[in-house]
Amino acid sequence: MTCGGHLKFTMRSFIRLFARRKAYYLTNIVGLAVGLAAAGFSILYFQHELTYDSFHRDANKIYRISYKNDAGWFASMSRPYSDALMQDTIPEIEDIARVRRWYSKFFFVGEKKFYESNILLTDPGTHFLSMFQFPFKEGVAEQALQRSNSVIISASLAKKYFGDKLALGEAVMLDTMALTVTGVFEDLPTNTSFRFDMLITNQKAMEMASAIFTFVKLREDTNIPQLEQKFLTAKVNDAHMAALGFRAIPVKDLHFEGNLTYEMKPAGNISYLWILGAVGTIMLLISFTNFINLSVALYSRRSREIAVRKSVGASSMLLSRQFYLESLAVISVSVILSLCLVLLLMPSINQLMEIRLSNPLTSAPLLLGFGFLVPAMVLIAGVYPGIILPRIHITDLFKHTGITTHSGLTLRMFLLGFQLMVLFFVCCSLWVIHGQFEYIKNKDLGFNQHGVIQIKRAWDVDSALYQRFKTRLTQYASIEAVSEGYAPGDEDYGYTVRGENGTTILDGVLSHRSDYDYLEVIGIKLTSGKIAEGQKSVFINETLMKMLGYTDPIGRTFVLNPGNKREKTYTIDGVVKDYHFNSLHHPIVPQILFLNSVRPYVEESILVRANTSNLEETVDYIQSTINELAPNIPLDIRFMGQAIERLYNQETKLSKMVTVLVVTSIVLSIVGLVALCSYMIEFRQKEIAIRRVLGAATSGIISLFTKAFVKATFIAFVIISPVCYLAMSRWTESFAYRTDIKFEWFGYVLLIVMIIVVALAAIQTTKAANMNPTKVLKE
Repeated sequence: MTCGGHLKFTMRSFIRLFARRKAYYLTNIVGLAVGLAAAGFSILYFQHELTYDSFHRDANKIYRISYKNDAGWFASMSRPYSDALMQDTIPEIEDIARVRRWYSKFFFVGEKKFYESNILLTDPGTHFLSMFQFPFKEGVAEQALQRSNSVIISASLAKKYFGDKLALGEAVMLDTMALTVTGVFEDLPTNTSFRFDMLITNQKAMEMASAIFTFVKLREDTNIPQLEQKFLTAKVNDAHMAALGFRAIPVKDLHFEGNLTYEMKPAGNISYLWILGAVGTIMLLISFTNFINLSVALYSRRSREIAVRKSVGASSMLLSRQFYLESLAVISVSVILSLCLVLLLMPSINQLMEIRLSNPLTSAPLLLGFGFLVPAMVLIAGVYPGIILPRIHITDLFKHTGITTHSGLTLRMFLLGFQLMVLFFVCCSLWVIHGQFEYIKNKDLGFNQHGVIQIKRAWDVDSALYQRFKTRLTQYASIEAVSEGYAPGDEDYGYTVRGENGTTILDGVLSHRSDYDYLEVIGIKLTSGKIAEGQKSVFINETLMKMLGYTDPIGRTFVLNPGNKREKTYTIDGVVKDYHFNSLHHPIVPQILFLNSVRPYVEESILVRANTSNLEETVDYIQSTINELAPNIPLDIRFMGQAIERLYNQETKLSKMVTVLVVTSIVLSIVGLVALCSYMIEFRQKEIAIRRVLGAATSGIISLFTKAFVKATFIAFVIISPVCYLAMSRWTESFAYRTDIKFEWFGYVLLIVMIIVVALAAIQTTKAANMNPTKVLKE
């Protein structure tokens, strides 16, 4: 038979078999397609996460210089150091560009007013746009930031401001500052560490910055450790800002630098990337295990066909080729279907993860990955039908011993056991992840976030305006108390503190200032001391008390900013109970609270504690008060709980994505088990019929046939549960505060899976046992 004729014969044979066993083949194709789609999303997500800022022309030469003191690493450099770096001549540095964040502002375009928050500032004449290549829609990138008070905006912002007309050359007002649009750039990709819709040049604003993100382009032969030592020689006037270290971090590595504080964009977490990758791989393994299980069962039914063809002269090589071609046909259909699923589901995945993945049809990693997976799966799937079956003796094939021998059953039970191990792993992992998030949700954080409303971005609210706000808001019946300042979940820098013994020096101590109502609004408890009415009261938290070595701190002193011209000594008036200002990934930090009756300005937010019964009406009242008292200040209303939730944004997205994938994995596993149980019971229908004729009860048959499944389930659990425990223990270690992994969780999973497996086997066995024995034996 020619190659073309053999191919036609193979296709006709496959179509005929597909028509006879539609349900099984469709289960195989769809199940494998879902697994491939999950693998495809994992590849696309890995591509997105591992290519941060790699699209810039000189990405391999661009570094960001970050600064360290005892409090830890800071993403931005202290401005004196950044200024010194700009002024000093270091041969290794080819170019420097700097940006700083700016808080939310109102912008005016004609008579229209817009509120913007994603704003960066830079130096006039900066080389930022020659160092970083963000595609432009309007204007020339190299010339766009040469003059002061120039602004480049994103395409989305240009559409919002100017509609369909060109934005280039248009005017935008920021307070009394007139800005000229000198360029419009395409919306930033989601795989960049920058986050801005607007970039403004203004020298004065740069000179007022306390910290600046500083980027350098280095020569290719630069010795990075030596360069970092050179940074230490930069001259600054502030002696207290003695640097303990500088780091030159490749711009492509910024995304996973999780130990840097106050980034422009939240850092990624490499462990979460591996978790999603592992779940995608597990889904593919489940699908492929289902595929192999059903394929072995389906091909085993064809033993007599193989025997007949061998008896009339068909060679083992010819038979192997046919079965490999059939495997290739099934897998190819699954691949095409999986690509369709990826395209269909991509918008939902992008929205869920807040990213923009690459087009799967043009993604080189995805196409290469599938190019490797398809031949590998064809090779593995074709081993049994293509190599083992054709080599079994003809008489054994006629007797079906190819499938009923001990080795045949061992193969299927091994595959079944592997599938059950994967099922146990995903179920136990999901239970642990759910337990950790429930722990976070329900843990006592040391304050009461419920009913606390933040009026954010209130830096421009002075003392007089704040008092008017407070008087007006407290007149509303549902508002219980009003204060101001930083609240848990806000971003804040630390200070240096020295104890009164002169030897204990602590960096990274948070220092907050507010009025007397702060403790009531946030719900923080005093453990000792009291507020001294009419004068400044100084409180420290329990952690700082322990770090200073004070057992009875009231009346003791500490020095804030020691060695600095702003150095000042304070006397402690009391201690507040520890509370979590940052996320549970970090331990509780030392804190100082300065409370006074009058404050010159608001720090960060106006804080409102309200009755939770009618929060919607309360928010409306607050908004109307803002519109009346501060119409030109870009204040933003939100609940404090939203800021707390934002600390766990990555975990929330990960939890949603993993839950979707794990539930899909469980469904795939159950569908595979249903199909496999059905086929295994169908294959042994004659045995069941004979047992029925000889008087066996249905319950006895069910017990006999479910024993193998129960045994495989228990063995799979014993093997995989320690592996799952170790893996999830490593994951929970990323939290400074975490729940204990309880062994009963694994027991619950074992019980649930065991019930599912026994039920599936019992249902399929009951169907076979209730069939007419005469009809079964006749067939």
